Amino acid sequence: MSAVTDYVSSSIDKAFPRKLVKMPLYGPDNIPSPHYGICFEDAETREDWCRCTVKKNYQPHTTEDVKQLTSIVADGFGLSSDQIDIKASWVTSKGHAVAVTPTKEYRREIANGDTIWPSLIVRAYYGGSFRATVAMKRDLCSNLQMMRNVDKTTVSLRHTLQFQDHFGETLDTFKNLICLSDNIVDAARKLNEITVSYDEFLDYLYPTPESGSKRSATTYQRKLDRIKQIHATEVDALGLKYRAGRGTLWQLVNAVTGFVQHDKSRNGKPSDDDRALLGVFDNESNRAWDRAFEIAGLAV
Repeated sequence: MSAVTDYVSSSIDKAFPRKLVKMPLYGPDNIPSPHYGICFEDAETREDWCRCTVKKNYQPHTTEDVKQLTSIVADGFGLSSDQIDIKASWVTSKGHAVAVTPTKEYRREIANGDTIWPSLIVRAYYGGSFRATVAMKRDLCSNLQMMRNVDKTTVSLRHTLQFQDHFGETLDTFKNLICLSDNIVDAARKLNEITVSYDEFLDYLYPTPESGSKRSATTYQRKLDRIKQIHATEVDALGLKYRAGRGTLWQLVNAVTGFVQHDKSRNGKPSDDDRALLGVFDNESNRAWDRAFEIAGLAV
């Protein structure tokens, strides 16, 4: 076993220690149904069940399959075990999600020392195709980000129990995606060239709630204040002159996604890896990117 394969295996085992099984589902009065569900063997709550139904002959993927896919991703970067970082999570009870990010020699500068480097996210969800997306991790705030608006940066993968049968094909797919990280960098730089009012940007994303409880109004204002604080802190960290009420689209999206990843309330006690991947797929993050691309005329 190579050092990379060993690192991948231990990382996946640590992230997904519980065994998953396919179980029959029943209707009212315990009436049998043709549907099955995927759940942890020791399932106790609804969060321990995958949010999909499958047929009797459906063959669920295994943790070993996730290990194989992740190993192929690491091979796509061509790096050693001490040059990659792996984040993994059972994301919102849909299935497995794994992000592989190289260490910082892959950095690309956006502007003024603000840097990102590519990441590949593999979603092995149950009841659907596997998907791989080229994403990014930002140095400044340790945000994991995915620009779903950038064309050709997501592909569907062959769903089979023996990924090694298609190792070369899948490896080429990942290598091609890594090459497309330039598209991500170009989009980030364009967003960083456009300055807007952050009040207008945030008002669009978070409309003022209708008259309600004082607690709701306070929670809403605290959220906006925190996002603005994140923006101000990041501008200061980059050594830039802070312009009250203004920021580039790049800065403002990162403030929103930073809040979603690090500050947003979540059920249970999610780990940092869980928070990173939950943040990537969170609808608030998606809406922020959509709005920024729309303003910049980059929407696809």
